[in-house]
Amino acid sequence: MKMQSSLLSSLFLLLLLNACKVEGPSPDGSTKIDDSFAQGLAGWKAGFSDHPKLNNKQDSSLYELGAKWAKLPSEISGEQQGGFEIKGHNRSDDLFMFITKKVTNLRPNTTYQVQMELVMASDAIKGSVGIGGSPAESVYVKTGAFDQEPKPVLNTVDWRMNLDKGEQSQSGQHMKVIGDLVNGGTQEKYRVFSRKLSSALEIKTNAQGELWLIAGSDSGYEGLTKLYYLRVKADLKVRE
Repeated sequence: MKMQSSLLSSLFLLLLLNACKVEGPSPDGSTKIDDSFAQGLAGWKAGFSDHPKLNNKQDSSLYELGAKWAKLPSEISGEQQGGFEIKGHNRSDDLFMFITKKVTNLRPNTTYQVQMELVMASDAIKGSVGIGGSPAESVYVKTGAFDQEPKPVLNTVDWRMNLDKGEQSQSGQHMKVIGDLVNGGTQEKYRVFSRKLSSALEIKTNAQGELWLIAGSDSGYEGLTKLYYLRVKADLKVRE
């Protein structure tokens, strides 16, 4: 009986270890990320930039900035119960909202080719019209990577990113435009869609073998945008 109990305990421990197994870098240095936000934020966090310094609660409330794990709107909740909700009112005519995650255990000081795909949801439809631009075609989705943590830096009076993301419809050194928020529907209801890089982005890791993935929306639409990230996939390969 004692031996049987020991065997059962060992079997349970083995199953537990397999269930918690995290796939690390392969021998060739490549790494794959596949993060779903169905149950939580999976180590990702959010930020905002390209807006003025907000001096008080009244200023902050004007921009309606917010990011959290949330249940999805009812029209899409059948596909997945929760997602990474991020929102903001673009009163600066240039609001950038982003999510980012640190990737470790890569080869130090090594150039990686990074391919990314996003699964998202928005209520923006093709041809929609808004203040300053379309809530669909004037909000540009970008992805990329950086060898430092992506974050806003106060530049005298406003917040700007510490990486080159490009401006609105333009790509930058560290982030590329991969589309907009057009969801493919005909009614202003949330729908799920995907966006991906057409070609890999090359980024060199830092001395610790780290880089940060980043995805965001760069807005020329001067209204409220609320969108959901459902999943992020990334394929990181050492450049030969």
